[in-house]
Amino acid sequence: MNNNLVFLSDKECKSVKIPLDATIKDAVETLERSKFKIVLVVDQDNVLKGTVYDGDIRRALIKGLGLSSQIYKVMSRNYIKVSNQVSYKDVKEIMRRNSIFHIPVTDGEDKILGLHVLDNYAFKKDSKKYPNSVLLMAGGRGKRLMPLTENCPKPLIEINGKPLLEIILEKCIKAGLRNFYISVHYLSDQIINYFGNGEKWDISISYLHEEKPMGTAGALSLLPKTISHPLLIMNGDILTKINITQFLEFHENNSADITIAGSEHYYTSPYGVVEVEGINFKSIIEKPTFKNFINAGIYIINPSIIRDLNDKEYLDMPDLLNKRLGENYKKVVYPIHEYWLDIGRIESLNKAKIEWE
Repeated sequence: MNNNLVFLSDKECKSVKIPLDATIKDAVETLERSKFKIVLVVDQDNVLKGTVYDGDIRRALIKGLGLSSQIYKVMSRNYIKVSNQVSYKDVKEIMRRNSIFHIPVTDGEDKILGLHVLDNYAFKKDSKKYPNSVLLMAGGRGKRLMPLTENCPKPLIEINGKPLLEIILEKCIKAGLRNFYISVHYLSDQIINYFGNGEKWDISISYLHEEKPMGTAGALSLLPKTISHPLLIMNGDILTKINITQFLEFHENNSADITIAGSEHYYTSPYGVVEVEGINFKSIIEKPTFKNFINAGIYIINPSIIRDLNDKEYLDMPDLLNKRLGENYKKVVYPIHEYWLDIGRIESLNKAKIEWE
């Protein structure tokens, strides 16, 4: 680790602290606001009780905890800390040995005095370039957004002055991705004229022309069979603050064949629910809340899957996931706790114009 070490005072750490009675949602909001990518959990006396990273939250969501769960159920208590007597050189060596980027500084009572952060982690730009290609699905007609889409393709509808597809594209670029494919069908000329070959953004854009609608995964069969790295796929009608770099790393670290992003969704029944076993009554729950993951329209697929598809094949994504890819394929779910919104209706479009920054 040949990077400079930055020390943040206790006052400067205020933005990454949350109280012991905070929720997972509070931690998510803190991580999204802060550039330091760590949450420090403290009690009322500023005593450090635990640390939280993005991965801790995703593991909790996979286990079934919700955003309203208390943070003490998620936080790590096995963090490394140092006193303010430890030299910068020794702190960097501890970081190197343990492959970590943050070390809290505490006194003899574990009260926080500050935080050591490697500067390339806290202040780094997304300058790394990834070899992965991106497929943006932009061929849909957008019937539910009529009459707005009568003369304008849905991906070019503006959110606060910028086309939806451009917002998605620039997010991918910021994550270090440079090679793009855009599938087009309805009013395709407008999309091609707007984005061109990508030189405006210093990237490469190629177009996959669907002569007729090919389903939500059919465009995959139009891709060149020479793709050699996992492909990122994003629907062209979503707004999200998903961390694309972490998404790619999750796919790789889990040795997955396909990774599906799932956005956490809650539904509260307006009725009391009766639980039965056969015809026997078990219990009644008054207006319970159910949790599930909805398909976020974001995937990573290994190139071997693309090579196995027939040319110009009509295919929907559920059929690919449920039927075509059997038990021999490793399919994993990446929980999204960041902002996500499907721009499929006028109501959601209006919501996006209010919420999106």
